[in-house]
Amino acid sequence: MNRVIQFISNILGVRSGKKRTIGLVAFFVVVSSLVLTPIFVEDIQYEINKPWNGNDLIADFDFAIKKPEDSLKAEQEIIKQRAIPVFILNHNTETNVKNEITSFFNKDGSLPENNKRKKLLSLSLTTIDSLYSAGIINPQPGFSNDLILIRTSPFQEKKTKKNDCYTLNNWTSVWKKKNFSPTLLSDTSLIYNVLSKFITPNLIFSDSLTQAEITNQINQLPGYYGKIAAKTYIVRNGEIITPEKSLILNSYIEGRKVSSRGNQSLLKLFGRMIVVLLLIGILLVYLRFNRIRIFYDIRKLSLILFTIGIVLILMGLSRYAGLLFDKSEGVQFLFLVPTAIVPIIISSFFDSRTSSMSNFVVALMVSILVQQSAEFAFIQSVSGTIAIYSLKLLQKREVFFYTLFYTLIAYISTYLLYQLCFYPSLGHHIWIHLLLLLLNVSFTVFAYPLIYLMEKIFKVSSALSYFELLDTGHPLLQKLTLAAPGTFQHSLQVANIAKAGAIDIEANALLTYVGALFHDIGKMKSPKYFIENYRENENPHEMLKPEESAAIILEHVSHGIDLARKHKLPKEIIDFIETHHGTTKIEVFYHQYLEDNKLTSDKQTELAFSYKGPKPFSKETALVMLADSVEAASRTLKDYSISSLDGLINVIIDAKIQKGQLNNSNLTFRDISIIRKTFLNQLVSIYHNRLAYPPEKQ
Repeated sequence: MNRVIQFISNILGVRSGKKRTIGLVAFFVVVSSLVLTPIFVEDIQYEINKPWNGNDLIADFDFAIKKPEDSLKAEQEIIKQRAIPVFILNHNTETNVKNEITSFFNKDGSLPENNKRKKLLSLSLTTIDSLYSAGIINPQPGFSNDLILIRTSPFQEKKTKKNDCYTLNNWTSVWKKKNFSPTLLSDTSLIYNVLSKFITPNLIFSDSLTQAEITNQINQLPGYYGKIAAKTYIVRNGEIITPEKSLILNSYIEGRKVSSRGNQSLLKLFGRMIVVLLLIGILLVYLRFNRIRIFYDIRKLSLILFTIGIVLILMGLSRYAGLLFDKSEGVQFLFLVPTAIVPIIISSFFDSRTSSMSNFVVALMVSILVQQSAEFAFIQSVSGTIAIYSLKLLQKREVFFYTLFYTLIAYISTYLLYQLCFYPSLGHHIWIHLLLLLLNVSFTVFAYPLIYLMEKIFKVSSALSYFELLDTGHPLLQKLTLAAPGTFQHSLQVANIAKAGAIDIEANALLTYVGALFHDIGKMKSPKYFIENYRENENPHEMLKPEESAAIILEHVSHGIDLARKHKLPKEIIDFIETHHGTTKIEVFYHQYLEDNKLTSDKQTELAFSYKGPKPFSKETALVMLADSVEAASRTLKDYSISSLDGLINVIIDAKIQKGQLNNSNLTFRDISIIRKTFLNQLVSIYHNRLAYPPEKQ
């Protein structure tokens, strides 16, 4: 196991770059998408008019109820039979017919005399107007529809009744209704013969347009009876499979097959990868702009993605858990997955906001890619938040187990609340789901050893590791107590002051306290040269040159780092040792050196009397720097009045700000204002017995 851990650690490395981060995210996206994509489709068998023997079947996706082929064909035949024939209006037909009839009457010498001829021509033209105003249709295949569709122009058409138009066979009905004068009755046969000779249809049947209209109606014919939404019960145990129910089952089975085919599976996998990338991108953007030290630390980023990845893998496996229990698709085995380990583990390593964002991303991933509903997102968001804020109060190891209890209550409460909102009968399989949630929280206990394992793999310390360092019986603190009791007491005071500030500005109070306990362990090498360890009326620096005194004082940082590494203190604790003086100068010895050697200030000399840093890069390390300076300076005061302490605090904090020591700490103006008040309250409580109270009035 040690070799495996070392191998993984070497792969991750301390140094990170853009390519390594991109590779890590890409690996996470691919693996997560693969484990969340089903690898097979379970077969479903049934018989019509017989009971359903399986467990309740619930749709895991939206699908449409497909019509049978014979029903579709029958509907298409009805459309064809009831189709409206399409005719094209020939606007030139009437004009041509009139011209031909007029020419006939003018040229045929066998016709009656001129006056009578004109009357016959007029009567013929009037009859033509009546016929063509209604329209004359040519023969067309038989259609049962009484309507016809007339295309008057490429973009205009109108519907009319077929009986309102004429054919070459029935146009005489109009002609016979004309009231001819007695002198013309003998010539009716002549007019009839003339009209019969020249009349042609002006409404021409178009088979292509008619078929196109039929095709258009068939294409608009819905191929589905309706839709079934995801999480809807398709069939319950013991229910008779009616023909109607079989249509729903067939459509569901076809939908499952289609979704599992090659191209569809690849597209689905690609879509899942994009969704995973977008969701994890939310977390990455948050880290980039709010937790930049996590974003650029490949170990910490790997830890977060690894934790989320474990849960996603378990989610993918939960899809197939039902196969072990008589293919029970009604039971949501997703509730068995201990998703709360994400906020619990990440809260143990990082701050509550990072944990909350990770919990939010997991809830979205599972609700979109696995459960495909808002139910899990709701349950996970609430329960994860409860776990995070119960761990935020973590001061003892047993609080971890209290967190599990609070998480269980949150799971059950949110589940029942959701069921009451959407299922009046509290839903199906409610007791099984409650049992799964209970097992879920039982599995969450494994987060405790998992935290230890992750510490070893990723070389990142958790809150549980900091608890181990709280004990003042730690070998380093024991040595500090014996070698430099004044420094030990100073460290305790700094730890209490800094912790109070961390609580008030919502920083990591536990990390701050532990870091303050160990920040001055380097003073063990030369304890007598530090003011808190001076004996009465003794100052060993009086026997040394300024540069020698400065070298001894500066050395306590590097020696402290060496001791911390030797005793394998976490990197996060070593950060406090490195940064608690930032890059400040030892002003007393620096100015004494300049005065003794009659020199002016220069950069090289300043560096010789300055700490190497770095400057504090977090709220926690900045708090220890400020608390260290304030506590040390308060020991030199003769007046411990509130105004004197307040003035001291303001001078020290303002000096750190002016020298740029807090530039990288992420402390806001509001934080600094709160820190001033908190430090004042702490110093007042420390020196309250030295305050002079005015005498009581008689």
